[in-house]
Amino acid sequence: MIELIRKAVMLGLGAISLTHEKAKSFVDEMVKRGEVTKDEGVKLVEEILDRAKEQESRINEKINVEIRKAIDSLGVASKEDVARLEKRIEELGKKIEK
Repeated sequence: MIELIRKAVMLGLGAISLTHEKAKSFVDEMVKRGEVTKDEGVKLVEEILDRAKEQESRINEKINVEIRKAIDSLGVASKEDVARLEKRIEELGKKIEK
């Protein structure tokens, strides 16, 4: 029963959009209706939030990869490129001063 409820929550509500308050409120309501025990409810809230964090992390990783691809395709210099060039300019400036 708890597994079926867990799957329904994940599919129906979309774990990424759940906030702690929403998850707790939803599970508290299930506890009131007797669908889960209080202990199961606490575990369910934790699991919902953990899965939401995992999904958020995966989405952020994908977004970062896509942003990096877009920047690379435009030929925009990265922070590392700029830092390397600044260091090289500084080295050349020192050589000129000598």
